[in-house]
Amino acid sequence: MTKKTVYQKMNPEIKSLWLSALRGGKYKQGEGYLEHKDTETKEVTHCCLGVLARCQGKKPNPRPDGQEFPTEKFLKTCGLTYDIADQLSDMNDGGYGKQQSFKQIANWIERNL
Repeated sequence: MTKKTVYQKMNPEIKSLWLSALRGGKYKQGEGYLEHKDTETKEVTHCCLGVLARCQGKKPNPRPDGQEFPTEKFLKTCGLTYDIADQLSDMNDGGYGKQQSFKQIANWIERNL
């Protein structure tokens, strides 16, 4: 029998806003950055964690060390651990071999967090 991983549940209000944003089509998915504006096309793309920051009314800023990843303080406010955020980042960027769409990521969040 396979043991199911049990994840920490996140703040339900934040989760609801985030799921709506990931499924709503307003944000274009990108990879490697929380938020990136192409200098030529001016197109703005987001990682799923960048969308989370926007849902909280925050500009998706990298960590003080320059890493394109939310701070521990921000993650804790949302009810996420570093490990869960890292897993979501890998899903967004294709770190497990295949990039997951925002809708697929939202489905995972809904089921697990």
